[in-house]
Parts: sequence; C-alpha cells; structure tokens
Amino acid sequence: MPSDKSGHKAGNLKDPAIAALFFTEDPDKLFDDLREIGHGSFGAVYYARNVNTNEAVAVKKMSYGGKQSL
Repeated sequence: MPSDKSGHKAGNLKDPAIAALFFTEDPDKLFDDLREIGHGSFGAVYYARNVNTNEAVAVKKMSYGGKQSL
C-alpha cells in the first residue's frame, strides 16, 4: 500500500488527515432524531441531527457482520 511523506500508509487511521474524518465523541450523545434512510451489506445510513449545530446530517453505522475480503 502506498505511503505519504510522513510514512503513514494511505487509509491508515494513524494518518491525521484520515483520523480527522472520524468523530471521537459518543454518537448517541452527538446526534438525535435518527431515522434509517437506507441499508446495505456493510451497514445502515441514518438521517440525524447534530445536537451541537442543529445541522441535518447522514450517518453511516457500519455493521461488523458485513462482507469481508481476503
């Protein structure tokens, strides 16, 4: 897998640019008004509202039982 100039592999959560895409807060405390709007083999997508900003967002909740590649 290619790595950047910092030596991090592309897609690695230790890469600050990738890690910044993920919330560290408890999603149950960060979002309310969750309504499922779609689902697939890797999880479900929900409409939700950010309680801090009142912004409408889409949240994907990944399932651990989804497809795996070897």
